[in-house]
Amino acid sequence: MKPLFHHSRLPTFTLLVLLFTFCLPTIPLQAAVLSGQVIHISDGDTLTLLSGKQQYKIRLLAIDAPEHDQAFGNHAKKNLSALVSGQSVTIHWQQRDQYQRIIGQVWVNNPDCKTIDCEKTIDVNLQQVLSGGAWWYRHFAGGQTAADAARYEQAENHARRNRLGLWSKQKPIAPWQWRRSHHR
Repeated sequence: MKPLFHHSRLPTFTLLVLLFTFCLPTIPLQAAVLSGQVIHISDGDTLTLLSGKQQYKIRLLAIDAPEHDQAFGNHAKKNLSALVSGQSVTIHWQQRDQYQRIIGQVWVNNPDCKTIDCEKTIDVNLQQVLSGGAWWYRHFAGGQTAADAARYEQAENHARRNRLGLWSKQKPIAPWQWRRSHHR
């Protein structure tokens, strides 16, 4: 019996495609780390970070908060502000969006820590979902680990069950749907 994929029967290009298809997804992506102070909150999922003398726009990975003019938009912005405004944060990121914003996971110190060298242990993105300040944005969850995706899904389910934030409304409209219907 002949092997199914005998090397002489497959062109080199096909072998390369198979190699990249099955091997590349197992190679972990290297995340960049950026630290600095939050100097501005644009809305419930976007902030400005000052690192050194450089400012960076940061879009929180895998979440989508209500827009300014949308119900709970102000709530989402206030919630994010309470978590990080003026705080030192660390951003773990891998890419930028079409507006050149860094898309990342934002980490902040636990407010109970009283020493100068506290580890940043609070996932701000997750906190926004857990408090009902944002949806877990499944469409863009590809940048998350499986463990993070599971935590974000559980956080959204918790906020829904407990009618927190935007979930206090009977049928909240997701920001991506709201943007489509209010596109200018």
